[in-house]
Amino acid sequence: MPFERMCPKWNVDVQAKNTMMKFKKTIVDLYYAGNSVKELSNEYGVSEVTIYKWVKAFTPISSEESPLC
Repeated sequence: MPFERMCPKWNVDVQAKNTMMKFKKTIVDLYYAGNSVKELSNEYGVSEVTIYKWVKAFTPISSEESPLC
């Protein structure tokens, strides 16, 4: 991995991004496991609005709705 040796900051940025994505997914999983947004907000120090945004971003769009055509 010569590129990582040449650009160590790039490697750290990718690791930080991956860690943050895992954290967000964990919060969303906890939400779907029955924890309230208020509880998660208090426990992890993330605003309720942010948690709702993460839930929306990590929730797949349901195909159960009728098509537009």
